[in-house]
Amino acid sequence: MKRYLSGKALNNLLVFLWIGFLFFAPWSLAGAQAFLAGTVIIGILNIFLYRRKLLLHPLSLCVFAYLIFYFISALLAPNRYDSIRSFANEWMLLAILSGIATRWSERGKKFALYVLFIVSSIVSAYAVWQFFSGIDLYRARMLEPAGRFFIATGVFGQHPTFGTMYMMLALFAFGRFASGGKFFFPSGVLATISVVVSFARSAWLGFISGIISLMFCGKRKIVLLFSMLFLIVVLIFLLPSLRERAMGLHFGEVAVESRITLSRTAFNMFKAHPFFGIGAGNFSTYFDEFYTGGVYDNSCHPHNDYLNILASGGIFTFIPFILIFVVFFTLILKHIKSSDGLDKGIAIGSFSAVVGFLVASFFQCNWTDAEVGEFVIFLLGFALSGGEK
Repeated sequence: MKRYLSGKALNNLLVFLWIGFLFFAPWSLAGAQAFLAGTVIIGILNIFLYRRKLLLHPLSLCVFAYLIFYFISALLAPNRYDSIRSFANEWMLLAILSGIATRWSERGKKFALYVLFIVSSIVSAYAVWQFFSGIDLYRARMLEPAGRFFIATGVFGQHPTFGTMYMMLALFAFGRFASGGKFFFPSGVLATISVVVSFARSAWLGFISGIISLMFCGKRKIVLLFSMLFLIVVLIFLLPSLRERAMGLHFGEVAVESRITLSRTAFNMFKAHPFFGIGAGNFSTYFDEFYTGGVYDNSCHPHNDYLNILASGGIFTFIPFILIFVVFFTLILKHIKSSDGLDKGIAIGSFSAVVGFLVASFFQCNWTDAEVGEFVIFLLGFALSGGEK
């Protein structure tokens, strides 16, 4: 096969597929997943033909362990066929390997980032318009009102998905800006405003955490930190509807009590099945069995990624899941210290965006939200792309 598929040709195809993914990621799940599937196929082929050492990359080993143990938990689930079908959605994690295997030129990286942030800036501007108009032209519907304004969803179906996705885009843009990419600051500001008008409080908390993490990286960290924190605080407390949303974070609110109930139920599932959990996709199926009372507004998931993985995959799946991010942070912090310019900006932005994602995941199931999860997967691979170790 090497006779017909050179390593250079496969790598060029990977770069093209990743750019296609970045074009669609800010607005189309179907388009993004089509290109992501291509990166998985071509990336795995490239690794097996030319870069087998990457199979032993620390991040690869964590991904393999996570997938293996999660698959075992699906096999052991009482309704194993349904659980296996749910587990099949985890295929996206293999794109981490494809991302690491991709060798980018500096010109290619710059072009990919321009594509991502030009498209996301257009969607951000559209979201701001939604906030004032209450109209979602993309889905031909009226948006949920919030006082005199409306909850923006961009082109996504749910406002938490939109808020979390654009929270990561904002942090990624600011990370690139912190290392000299002036073009990315306006994109970051637009994405920040999108996060605010999404009314997604988990995304607000993730954004603030990500901005604080920038204190550890970049030359413009102090100015960036205070300017962006000032912007988000002023926007939230200047408008009554946003202020009420922010001040609603107290015990007694239905949404907060519901999350407590769902968290308690998920922990009951974990206690009953501590090693391999109840199987992927089974939270709603076994909800009534482990529910012990309290208010809840849905039984689809526990609104917490960590409890969701503990409940569905048990401790053996949870440990490699955590290790994916521990290994990523270990490698990316070394990369930040040893790199400069474009690569340093990508590393800083990825670090900050993943921090924001992990904090937001205490209050929402973002890992299982395909639009969000696939972008996290891109960041994990892209920031470490080209590495052999």
